[in-house]
Amino acid sequence: MRLALALLLLTLAAPPLAAAPPPTDPLVSVEVRAGLGVETGGASGATSVRRSPILVSARAAFAINAEPATASYVGVLAETGDRASVGAVAGMLLMPHRPNVRVAAGVMWLMRPYSLWGATASVGRCLTPSRGFRVCGDAEALFLVGGSDLPSGHTAIEWQFVLGVGFDAM
Repeated sequence: MRLALALLLLTLAAPPLAAAPPPTDPLVSVEVRAGLGVETGGASGATSVRRSPILVSARAAFAINAEPATASYVGVLAETGDRASVGAVAGMLLMPHRPNVRVAAGVMWLMRPYSLWGATASVGRCLTPSRGFRVCGDAEALFLVGGSDLPSGHTAIEWQFVLGVGFDAM
């Protein structure tokens, strides 16, 4: 009984243990993505709608700011189908309610063998089944404004649903 009372007094008198620091956001994360949707385009009042080609990309994101969580990303991009091309994508990623909600804007350039370039914008949500691993779904728009694969005077917009799998690299 005296031993139990002495241990209780020592426990109460001891300084509190420092809490473990909260986990930090990753400095670098990697994501593989694939998207499919519809493409609209045209000029002079004529508009066409068709299924968009499947876009596959691999991106690396580099943390810039902790609050709000902001990162820049860069990656490779491949368009599949009858007009297959490869290129690059780069932009900024904002995660205001991390890790669940994210908003991104950037530029893309398909280079070989056909070229297309333009801007990208997306909004999405991620599920995090385990620390450092996530599955994300994004609604993405690609605003295509130039390139050899776009007739002169025409523009195109690809509206896609993109599914991605990512992990923290550092």
